[in-house]
Amino acid sequence: MFNIVKKLKGLKRHLKKLTWKDGDIFKKVKKLRGMLKDVQLKIDKDPAQKHLKEKESLILKEYVEAMKDEEKNLFQKAKIKWLSVGDRNNAFFHTVLKSRNHRTRINSINDDMGNWFTGKEVVYQFVKHFQKFLVLRGYDRKNGPKRVAMKIDIQKAHDTVNWMFLEAILNGFWFHMKMVNWIIKCVSTTTFSIYVNGESFGYFKGGRSLRQGDPMPPYLSTLIMEILNLIVQDKVECSEDFQYHFGCKRMKTTQGCFADDLTMFCHGNCKFVSVLKDVIDEFGAISGLLPNYTKSTIIFGSMKDLEKDNILEGVPFRVEKLPMKY
Repeated sequence: MFNIVKKLKGLKRHLKKLTWKDGDIFKKVKKLRGMLKDVQLKIDKDPAQKHLKEKESLILKEYVEAMKDEEKNLFQKAKIKWLSVGDRNNAFFHTVLKSRNHRTRINSINDDMGNWFTGKEVVYQFVKHFQKFLVLRGYDRKNGPKRVAMKIDIQKAHDTVNWMFLEAILNGFWFHMKMVNWIIKCVSTTTFSIYVNGESFGYFKGGRSLRQGDPMPPYLSTLIMEILNLIVQDKVECSEDFQYHFGCKRMKTTQGCFADDLTMFCHGNCKFVSVLKDVIDEFGAISGLLPNYTKSTIIFGSMKDLEKDNILEGVPFRVEKLPMKY
């Protein structure tokens, strides 16, 4: 998700440039409206002029297209989900945009004594003092606490998991034997057909995967990844001096998982990263779900090159630069 958000932010500038490639869309609508009005007045005075009607048709077509572009632009900026693009609500969109701008604007601030201050200079001074405060507390980019985040590409549980491992998990979580047998039967007897030009030809048995769209994989994946969570807890507890990522100390969080994307984070130290690497290795050995480090990314924060090299030794992570807001 971090990479997706970063790429979307990078795309924003190009999309804006594309939006304004034909100039100011609002001025274009206004100009075309005036042109349309002028030609229609001429037609009223001399209806027999065929070239005026042809000109009106061309301007009207361009005007309608510009109106659509203007409306979509306003719709996106207003972020109103319950209106359809087909409705002509430009005045409403302008009102919503104006309202949003006022809501996000800081007009005044007050101090600990309850005194209120207004003016652009006061808000500017407030921002400068706040930035100094972050630096003193160690939250700036260069001198902040060392941290590491690893986005690890791991095989999907419902695609490659060992069924014997799955059965052991179900038994370990005290599922009823009848339920265990039902689940294993469902996942181990799947068959797949090949569609060629809309027709089904033959079938073959599934080795470790489930049918596409099967409702069972999300639940099984959750159970399987819970084993990863238990291994993490065990490894962290055995490492008495393990330090969490500075933003995760309070919750004692070390990982987050969505489908085949596993994100793990800790304090920026080779020893602590090794603890998490050991977790991945052990989990892969018992489950068959192996990481693909060449498709995985590591992000460093406030760390020296030598420290980064020690962490990267033997593991071909892709290194990504730390964004300002990380």
